Amino acid sequence: MDTFGHKKLVYILISVVAIISVSIGVVFALRLIAPKTVQKNTAIAAAECPTGFIIVPGNQKYNTKDFCVMKYEAKFVNGVPTSQVDNTPWVDIPQIYAVDVSKRACDGCHLITENEWLTIAQNIMSVPSNWSLNVVGGGYIYSGHNDGSPAKTLVANTKDAASYSEIGDPEPKEITSDSAQNSQRRTLKLSNGQIIWDFSGNIAEWTAGQTTGGQPGLKDESSYAWKEWNSVNFNGYLAVKPMPGYGNNSASVWNSQQGLGQLYSNVSDDKLRGFVRGGSYTQGAKAGIFSLDLSNSPTDSSSSIGFRIAK
Repeated sequence: MDTFGHKKLVYILISVVAIISVSIGVVFALRLIAPKTVQKNTAIAAAECPTGFIIVPGNQKYNTKDFCVMKYEAKFVNGVPTSQVDNTPWVDIPQIYAVDVSKRACDGCHLITENEWLTIAQNIMSVPSNWSLNVVGGGYIYSGHNDGSPAKTLVANTKDAASYSEIGDPEPKEITSDSAQNSQRRTLKLSNGQIIWDFSGNIAEWTAGQTTGGQPGLKDESSYAWKEWNSVNFNGYLAVKPMPGYGNNSASVWNSQQGLGQLYSNVSDDKLRGFVRGGSYTQGAKAGIFSLDLSNSPTDSSSSIGFRIAK
C-alpha cells in the first residue's frame, strides 16, 4: 500500500472512531435525561392536587399512574362538589349528574373511575395498619361506619386519628387501645402515608363504571342477591376486573370477614347499570373497600349514595 492509500485508511478509521464516540455520548446523555422525564410524567407533587385531595400511587394492573383523589366524600358547597370535613356527604344524586358536576371541582376533575377505585382498594389492602391485627390478611380491614348506629351519615374530623364511629354517637372518637378491635374506624392509610376517609361505609359511592350485561356472580342466577367475592363462579366480562384476587392472589379466598365487602349482582340482567362502591352506613358486612352494587340505573338516586372525585 502506498503512502496515499495508508493515509486514506487512517483517515477512514479516525472518522469511524469519531462517529462511534459521538453516538455513545448521545446514548449516554439520553439515558441520563430519560429517568427524569419518566419521573416528571408519572409522579405527582402534593401541590398539583386540589385542596382536600390526596395523592394515590398508580398501579400497572389497572393502567393507572399517580393521581389525586378526594380525601373525603364529596360535599355540596354552593353547587360545587368539595372535599372537606364539614357537612355530611352530597347524596340523592344520579350517576349521570355526578359525572357532570364532578367537572366543576377543578380543571381535569372527574368522577372516580373503576380503575382508580380499584387502584385505591388494592393499595389499602396491602398496608398492614389497615388490618385489625396489623398484618396483611390478619383479622379484617376496617370498614368504617356500617353498623347503622347512628342511623345516618356522619361528618368527618380534622384529626385523622379521630375516626371511630361508636354506637349511637355521631361524633368521631380518637383511636385508643380499647377501640383496637372496633371495625368502625373510618380512616384508611395508603402506602405513601396519605389518609382517606370513608372509602368504606358512611355512604356508598358512584364510580364512572357502567355495564350492559356481563355482570360477575353465580351461574344461572335470575335475580339480584348479595354474595361473597370468593363464592363467585362466573367472572363476567366487565371492562375492568373487579375481583379482589386480581391484584392479590391471597384475596381470592378472602370475603367479608376480612372486610372486603360483598357483591350485589345478577348475571342474567342485561340492562344498563352504574357501579356503586363501598357500601353505606346500613349495610354491615356487605360494605367494604371492594363492595360493589350493580343493581342501579345511572339515572337512579338514593339518600345513601354519593360520590368522590379524582384528578
